[in-house]
Amino acid sequence: MLLPQIQTTITKKNLMSLKTIYWKIHLRGIPFFYSPNSTLHLYGGAAFERVIYEFRCAAYSIECPPVSREKVANILLAHAGRGGARGITEAAAKIARFAARSWLAPLFDTVCDRLGFVLGNLFDLALERNRNGSKTANMDDCVGFHAALRCAYSRFIKDLSKQCKQLIRHHLDSVTSPFLQLDVLLVFLDV
Repeated sequence: MLLPQIQTTITKKNLMSLKTIYWKIHLRGIPFFYSPNSTLHLYGGAAFERVIYEFRCAAYSIECPPVSREKVANILLAHAGRGGARGITEAAAKIARFAARSWLAPLFDTVCDRLGFVLGNLFDLALERNRNGSKTANMDDCVGFHAALRCAYSRFIKDLSKQCKQLIRHHLDSVTSPFLQLDVLLVFLDV
């Protein structure tokens, strides 16, 4: 039988072991790890759903960090000579794109790390299930094989997390690109 109490960690312990910046949010004045299911020992799909739920809470409750006056002045003055009101609109869009990247990138990195942690925990669960599921074959004698397999699996999860971060960063850069507006306009005009 799989024992979630032994095989998994709760959210707060999960975050401490990741050594990353975790969700910087408060839900109704309460730190997020007191949100529903945060004290339950979840694994597999349930742990995945908890991470996604916490990501949604973090994304919905994110507050815009202040943009420095110097940054706004530099961008506005750089765009001032580019067509009057249009230059100001472009400057505002540039500030918004920069702010969106700076807010969302750490959030996406955190969710990739958290989901990598959830996937990493599945190795122990699979071993336990194999022990309990197949009474005919004893795999306990294959300690070296298990160690090599665990190492390969951990490396795979790290690489997968890194690739996911890169892909998400690429998509975030694409979505916040000034050229996206042109693409949307061309599609809208059916050109």
